[in-house]
Amino acid sequence: MTFTHEIKAEVISDSISPDGVRLTTISTTYNRFAMPEIMMHREQSRSSASSRAIPFETMLERAIQHPAPFVEYPAEQKGMQGGALLAGNDLYDAEILFEDIQAATVARLQQYIEDHPDKATRAHKSLLNRTLEWFSWTTTVLSATQWENYFRQRAHKDAQPEFRELAYKVRDAIAASTPVPLQWYDWHLPFIGERDDDLTMLERVKVSTARCARTSFLGHDGEFSHESDLRMYDATLAINGHWAPLEHPAVCIPSRTLPHYGNFRQPWHQLRHMVEFDEGGTHAVENIIARKASA
Repeated sequence: MTFTHEIKAEVISDSISPDGVRLTTISTTYNRFAMPEIMMHREQSRSSASSRAIPFETMLERAIQHPAPFVEYPAEQKGMQGGALLAGNDLYDAEILFEDIQAATVARLQQYIEDHPDKATRAHKSLLNRTLEWFSWTTTVLSATQWENYFRQRAHKDAQPEFRELAYKVRDAIAASTPVPLQWYDWHLPFIGERDDDLTMLERVKVSTARCARTSFLGHDGEFSHESDLRMYDATLAINGHWAPLEHPAVCIPSRTLPHYGNFRQPWHQLRHMVEFDEGGTHAVENIIARKASA
């Protein structure tokens, strides 16, 4: 996954169970200030780029080189939706206003960094990065079996324009994708491909989880490392209860074979709930893998 500087949606993994339930994982890039609206849709599992994890210098450079513009400039009026779109000198004045605020913010931050070359003397990135969020891009990986309400609410003329544009891109990407048919006890594993053929199934599950987790600090650029991914899973994710990335990998299991939890429709069972009930272990996962191998 490469960081982009436009509103974008890209299908990462697309699967369909033997009984016809589709599970899609999609990588999205959009205006950072629209993230709260993304978080409102609980039928989706999410892993997002974190302002606490990405180095401030990286965020600042991206904000300078590729600021995230507003999609529209509507006029003020009562209510959540803006009025008619600004035009002529009014549009120009609005665009210049926000460009000036961006430039002043960047200049002040650059001066602060110059005044504090020793990182031990400056505020942490979790604070400094917040000042850039309103004109920065962000990335979120989404996985879901149900998209209808998301499209009903967001691919709509009354939605926040930036989020509306993203919803259109997500809808089009899913419509253009063909899901891969899976058999019972097969896994939906985002970011797993041919380069991972030599891994065991358990290792693939762990590596997929780690790569979903890397979204938090945009760690997908460059070469993938099986060793670092497995180390991240074993030493950081499951053992410390960082459950969110474990919600993307899922296995399709015939209904009523196991209790069903989570926000995916049956027959999809998320890795998170197997490992969480195993107190961070993989005993249940290994049993499912063994069941597939003996089928």
